[in-house]
Amino acid sequence: MQPLISVILPAYNAGPYIAEAIQSILDQTFYDFELIIVNDCSTDNTEEQILAIPDTRIQYIKNAQNSGLIYNLNLGFSLAKGKYIVRMDADDISLPTRIAEQVAFMEANPEIGISGTWFQSFGKNNKLGKYEEDDVQIKLQMLYHCRFCHPTVIIRKQIVDSHKLQYSATFAHAEDYELWARMAFITRFANIPKVLLKYRIHLDNVTVKHATTQRQNSDKVIEYLFNKIGTTISPDTIPAWIKFCYAEFNLSVSQITQLEQLMVNLIKANQASKYVTPVAPNNS
Repeated sequence: MQPLISVILPAYNAGPYIAEAIQSILDQTFYDFELIIVNDCSTDNTEEQILAIPDTRIQYIKNAQNSGLIYNLNLGFSLAKGKYIVRMDADDISLPTRIAEQVAFMEANPEIGISGTWFQSFGKNNKLGKYEEDDVQIKLQMLYHCRFCHPTVIIRKQIVDSHKLQYSATFAHAEDYELWARMAFITRFANIPKVLLKYRIHLDNVTVKHATTQRQNSDKVIEYLFNKIGTTISPDTIPAWIKFCYAEFNLSVSQITQLEQLMVNLIKANQASKYVTPVAPNNS
């Protein structure tokens, strides 16, 4: 019988954490799912941890050779049978009602193609991760930063299939941001304003180990978004643009002049492309 949900969980040398991550999915209040675990030739006890958990909802794949996260995510997309795809990382913890609440939200909002949730980080860092709820706000802020926590998202599989969506191998460590950027032009976005995932912070996190590559590829995503909207942003302007968007105003006069023209061009381009359509103010 076809499950409603396909949970994709890639794993590589996740021995210390993966059992807890898997169990947090199996303990969901929502039961109708398959859990696709892709072991990318781990050299620790990851496989032992996976095989020690008997559950018929687990679909276990072990790669013949180490192929990397992007390959494993795309493999998960191709194997997924559900109406929705749920992402999960091998070192995080989903709260018990996560899937139930995300499914209910997507069923109630058929115009939404992808949604995420808030998260609580733990480990080396302890903070509340909050993202915007509204499609327009998310897409505006996507112009300078990814606005979904990757392991919190749920995606409508029909959109993946109809648009032949895959993660791009040329955007390593920013592959999620790049995929959301393409999806921004074909569907609506949302975030549930509730913590439904505990996000583990440790020294092997991508943002710790691959910060430089992630920043470089994130900048390419920003360039893509501007081009797709119908204008341009030069690579040397992006750092000032990001500082401005984060309200860091220690900018030079020349940078301010560049950003002023950038905003004029962006507003004009958006009027034509309708990347976002701001809601008119309520004057009542």
